[in-house]
Amino acid sequence: MAEQHSGLVNRRQVVAGAAAGGAALAFGTAVVGAAPAAGSSSAVRAQSSANLPTPRAETLVVEQGTNNVWDSFNPYIPNGEAYNYGLSQVARENMFVANFLTGETTPWLATKYTYNADFTQITLELNPAVKWSDGQAFTAADVEFSENLYLKNPNLNGASSFIDSVKSVTAKGDTTVVYELTRAQPRFHYRFIAGIIADGMRVVPKHIWEKEDVNTYKFNPPVYTGPYTLKQSGADVLLYAWQKNPDYWNKATLDPAPGYVVYLQQTAVDAAVQAFLAGDVDVTSADYLNQQVIASQDQNTSSFQFPDPCPRGVWFNADSPSGIFASPEGRWAFSHLIDRETIAKTVWQPETVAASYPWANYAGWTKWAPDSVMSKYDMSFSTDKAVELLTKLGATKNGDTMEFNGKPISLTMITPVTTSSPEYQIGQTIVQAAQSIGIAIDLKSLPGSAFGDAFALGEWDVTSHWICGMQFDPDQLFTNFHSKYYVPIGTRSVNGGDPGSTRFKNADFDKIIDQMDDVNPDDPKNEDLFFQGLDMFMQLLPCTPVIQTIYPFMFSTQYWTNWPDQSKMAEATIPANWWGQFLFTIGNLKKAGS
Repeated sequence: MAEQHSGLVNRRQVVAGAAAGGAALAFGTAVVGAAPAAGSSSAVRAQSSANLPTPRAETLVVEQGTNNVWDSFNPYIPNGEAYNYGLSQVARENMFVANFLTGETTPWLATKYTYNADFTQITLELNPAVKWSDGQAFTAADVEFSENLYLKNPNLNGASSFIDSVKSVTAKGDTTVVYELTRAQPRFHYRFIAGIIADGMRVVPKHIWEKEDVNTYKFNPPVYTGPYTLKQSGADVLLYAWQKNPDYWNKATLDPAPGYVVYLQQTAVDAAVQAFLAGDVDVTSADYLNQQVIASQDQNTSSFQFPDPCPRGVWFNADSPSGIFASPEGRWAFSHLIDRETIAKTVWQPETVAASYPWANYAGWTKWAPDSVMSKYDMSFSTDKAVELLTKLGATKNGDTMEFNGKPISLTMITPVTTSSPEYQIGQTIVQAAQSIGIAIDLKSLPGSAFGDAFALGEWDVTSHWICGMQFDPDQLFTNFHSKYYVPIGTRSVNGGDPGSTRFKNADFDKIIDQMDDVNPDDPKNEDLFFQGLDMFMQLLPCTPVIQTIYPFMFSTQYWTNWPDQSKMAEATIPANWWGQFLFTIGNLKKAGS
């Protein structure tokens, strides 16, 4: 999912818990200040006031990462919108909404979808009650118009994959939309479901957009269907302020307590802590250790540890010049150099658990990784097993140096984060283990576009970052390892995202992927096929998971209460403030003291 992944580095740098590595690893995130005298937190609050364009007591204030888009809301063009500043959380709604914590999927703008017998046509039924924020009806004509923008403008964000999948989109009356597909696609309905962050739809009001140039229109102010509309945004104030729409179409079901929601930019950790302690912020961007500082000074807090869908992992370049990752044995040898248990307990904060399969351990996702498959595979940390596998490949020890094909094994590991980030520190633990058996690894921090460029061109041997792709079934991840995405080192990988950059190819895995691509994952008769796919993935190990990812969230209860309850995970709303599902967290809030 390109939109989510494009913002991944900044988002995770801001929100993820900072790593504490004990004596062996340097901790690079400053912990702010010593605790003031007892009771001084309230004094700080009394003396502080947020620079808001809205009444503080009526406003939910959320900190977000750095933003450079302040006056545009065009979802179709590069840098056309900042989805994570409230746009996808309180203004733009989704057809259906999945909650991975509860396993529920809720119809919202749509009521149902149905396929024909061979999955070459899908019909989407819309909720007839929906209205745009300007009062106009939300109809099938809006969906038809918006989806056809892709077919008419191949340059738009998301157009290439849409054109590859869809022949035509036609409105049938006010509430029915029929998609004719280019081939059998039993997963096309995933486009309608907000899983990670948002659904794949970008429906805009036809009555506004049909008069505009899709390539230049800023859509400011945006008109969507959500319970909030834009009040103010701008580079001069570094915030987006949203105000409650009194005529919201679904007010009987969702009537949020905050009259306003403000997403503001906060980059300095000390400022984030002080803003929270001053009562100027309700959802802080401070990392875990600074959250602990806050908790020691402030009793008006609520916390939630959110399991992210993307485990931290290691990717292998199958065409690595070293030659050791050309075979599964070499990749499994490297897997044995990863001390997952120690990393889970000492590097990631808060403490998490080791990962054995390449997706989150949500209750609803564990069915895709049965013990009948996973029990076959040894995910243990063992330098002896690593040496044993490398020796079988033909590696030899020359003094303290491990050699392969007559050359010392020397690798480059890249990571898209700063040296103070946990992904980098995970890399450090692996570097130390490799060094103990005579393998040299040069660990490089390449934040931003530097990582993307190196990764796409294959200028690396191994990485330390995240494994994303799975939302509803494993083929969403596996399909991107298909050999059709292979390009040699030096040629930029475009298709296939992370998997397409691994230079991995295997004809037998291609056959399994092709079969999984064409079947309905919800049909129990296809279960064994998906287990075969996992089994082959684990055998080949083109990438390997390290730990399950946990993000710690801290909320202020001074102005708003009823935040998600950690002890009732099966009933919780998703608390990630950059996900569309955060709307339901907002919808559950209560005014403090009410």
